[in-house]
Amino acid sequence: MDGPDDISDWENCVNKKATCANDYAIESIDLSCNYAYKDVTQNITLGDDYYFTRYPVVERRLAQGGVRLGDDTQPYILTRK
Repeated sequence: MDGPDDISDWENCVNKKATCANDYAIESIDLSCNYAYKDVTQNITLGDDYYFTRYPVVERRLAQGGVRLGDDTQPYILTRK
């Protein structure tokens, strides 16, 4: 799991605003293929093992989303003073 030092990596988008969403989508696709859908077949019931092994990835993506949303909205919030 990432730590607080990784937050600066989450905030930085090399392509800046124009294509950051594309970068984030590519990250999600990669994680979906490598974690969410890995070893999953159709018509099965996913058990606790599935959820517990994927939970850290979900936590990380939620944290990244919060950091990135804050980074994107901060300039607008600061100008409303």
